[in-house]
Amino acid sequence: MQLFVEVARACNFSKAAVALGIPTSTVSRRIGAMEKDLGVRLFDRSTRRVVLTDVARAYFDRCASVVDQARQADDELRTKVETPSGTVRLTAPVDLGLHWIGPMLPQLLRRLPGISLAVDLSPRHADLAGDRFDIALRIGEVRVPHLVCRTLGTVSQGLYAAPGYLASRGAPTVLKDLPAHTCLLLGEQPGSGVWRLCRAGKAGQDVPMNARLSLNNVGLLRQMLENGLGVGALPRRLAAESVATGRLTPVLPDYHLPALPVQALTSSRLQPAAVRAVMRHLVDHFEWD
Repeated sequence: MQLFVEVARACNFSKAAVALGIPTSTVSRRIGAMEKDLGVRLFDRSTRRVVLTDVARAYFDRCASVVDQARQADDELRTKVETPSGTVRLTAPVDLGLHWIGPMLPQLLRRLPGISLAVDLSPRHADLAGDRFDIALRIGEVRVPHLVCRTLGTVSQGLYAAPGYLASRGAPTVLKDLPAHTCLLLGEQPGSGVWRLCRAGKAGQDVPMNARLSLNNVGLLRQMLENGLGVGALPRRLAAESVATGRLTPVLPDYHLPALPVQALTSSRLQPAAVRAVMRHLVDHFEWD
């Protein structure tokens, strides 16, 4: 139908072919097939012009309206896909949202005035499709075959304890001192565990420890460390204020745990402009530790 309308408006097979980006022979063949299917001659052809037959004029008026409406619908959809506008739903762990993503949001909203954000901070791993989120942020390696994953940056970690705890128990000076200390773990069950500790220029070493308390929230872990319950691993950014105010002290500061990747997940590579714009902002402005 679109081809028929283009030929009628151009009064020429070649010009219609150029407008549609197809060979002239294809246009002629398809118009012939259309006439055969409808059982009526649509065009009077000459070497110079192609004009509608009398019986095809009313048909053209109806077809042109349908084709123009279809084009308008395509243009409206394409605009929504290409112009950053609408609501983007984003989910992230609580501490990642508060300390890394939250500081980025004011600039993002100023740069993208057509976009609204719905941010969900939760310790649970939301299902992108089932929970209708556009972007899910995760700390740590994520390998899910049906999701598209992009690394935003990394989070570095060190060991910390309260000055009071170290005064009463003694500060570890070498790795083999750690197993004698009470340790707090993130995301593990209480009991025995292992920290892989690295130092510049040397391979990491696995250090066993006995954990009396495990938690699934970094903020709560920091609070427990400040209360003198033991030694624990924290992202350096989250520990910085506590160290500056004297509530925490670095333990074995020459060592660090492997950096954790921060990853952004989407359900597909084909995303609306709003989702692509938010993702681009996250990638460009994420502050590595």
